[in-house]
Amino acid sequence: MGALKNLGDAIARACGGPAADFPQSVIAALKEAVRAPAALPEAFGAASDQSYTRHLIYEDPAKRFSILSLVWEPSQITSVHGHNYWCAYAVLTGAITETCFTYDAVAEIAHPVSTTRHPSGFACFHGAGLDPVHQLSNADKAQAISLHVYGTDAVHAMSQVNHRVKSETILSQQT
Repeated sequence: MGALKNLGDAIARACGGPAADFPQSVIAALKEAVRAPAALPEAFGAASDQSYTRHLIYEDPAKRFSILSLVWEPSQITSVHGHNYWCAYAVLTGAITETCFTYDAVAEIAHPVSTTRHPSGFACFHGAGLDPVHQLSNADKAQAISLHVYGTDAVHAMSQVNHRVKSETILSQQT
């Protein structure tokens, strides 16, 4: 649990630091946390064959952010979405495929732009809103686990973080 406590502490420090440094500070904290995959307690790695699974790992006492593990069985996928709050994620084990979209606000539809496979150790940060819009999936044949940090309390992080949008190509989508 030490790596996860360190992650919470590092993100809390980033919240109090210069705004210009915030995204890179969160990414650095996530990269440090995913260096030790064994640091995730077994309960936070439980999967479901129905959908990717979210597990709340930590909620900042000031409710500025929440940390979740997302467990992905092969072929599990999110809906196409932006975020209602800032977010960051890192791949702990396996690989996550991210399809990025541009969002046409007039037509209210997302257009796919690129698809990238992110291996273990990858980390990124996205601001709130519809730039970018993305879709995450596990396109590999083995389970994957990612750590996600959302700029909101646990209640919102578990149920209201994604801003789902229509897209040109609809894959088998889950919430």
